[in-house]
Amino acid sequence: EREENRQMSHHHQPVALHSCEAAVNLLATNSFLAFETAASTLKKYLENVLRNPNEPKFRKINKSNTAFQNRVLAARGGEDVLLTCGFVEADGQFVLPDGANTDELNNALALLVTKSDEMKEEEHRKVEAMKEKAKQERLAKNQEKNLLKAQLAGDKEARKDSDWKPKMSAASAKGGKAITRFEDVGVDLNAG
Repeated sequence: EREENRQMSHHHQPVALHSCEAAVNLLATNSFLAFETAASTLKKYLENVLRNPNEPKFRKINKSNTAFQNRVLAARGGEDVLLTCGFVEADGQFVLPDGANTDELNNALALLVTKSDEMKEEEHRKVEAMKEKAKQERLAKNQEKNLLKAQLAGDKEARKDSDWKPKMSAASAKGGKAITRFEDVGVDLNAG
């Protein structure tokens, strides 16, 4: 799935999005796991910049960093989130220019938190629905099993009765005439 996300991100034009909200919504089109991985990584980057706005090391992200590639760039919309909140690409890095407006960073952070909470809730609903379906299937199987047990117990009790006689099979009831034999279908059991 990660490879699929990476391939899709290479075909995506990140500069086409103009709002951070659109970028976060695009990020949310990934699988829950890919979204959550990218969103949590992006939140850490943004929180670091907001806590230390004058610290240059938090204003730069190396594009060749393997963890960054796998967690953020591999997800559709990951790069867009950075670009729409003020980061620019320069010398193999994403850089937040000095004097950049931190309102967009705060906005992106809030959007990521909100979307993450929404997706977690949706994922929770899916899991609960799957659990409920499995529970209903188990109940149905148990009911069927209990019905068979009751029938067997009833048959056992019926056999204890001195007047009980075995029921005739359908083949016996037909006098054996409807039973297909090997000879009827051209099979000679004596041929070797």
